[in-house]
Amino acid sequence: MTYKTIIVAVDNDTTSEQVCECAHALAQACDATITLIHVIEPLYPVAMPGAIGVVPVSSGPTDEEHQQRIKESGEQIAALKEKLGVRAVDYRVIESAWTREAIHNVVHEVDADLIVVGSHGRHGLSLFFDRSTARELLKDAPCDLLAVRIDQ
Repeated sequence: MTYKTIIVAVDNDTTSEQVCECAHALAQACDATITLIHVIEPLYPVAMPGAIGVVPVSSGPTDEEHQQRIKESGEQIAALKEKLGVRAVDYRVIESAWTREAIHNVVHEVDADLIVVGSHGRHGLSLFFDRSTARELLKDAPCDLLAVRIDQ
């Protein structure tokens, strides 16, 4: 199978380079383009029931902190893009509450034929308490999916 357009979904953490190195090697072998994406959950106001109706509670980041997080994510993903060195690398920071759907949308938008993600190899109860993007994507991926095993 030869791939032409590869989506690489990264967490912008220490595992991102490992996932990108694998995608880079595959892209070089196939002469494929890469679109790097990082999905950030949107800032939602948090509210709790109080003595009188609903009382806003500030337990999450402020709007300023959230905007700073988006900016930093963009800088991190831009740095990864520079390291890859493959042709036509596109990169995006996407704000979405649903990572799987955000990735699917980009797959359809760029007509990708492969998604590359990292996988921590969680199983059992850890999957119950900790969402796995790779596992969620596997359920109904619109194209091939490569889950890169992350060294712990």
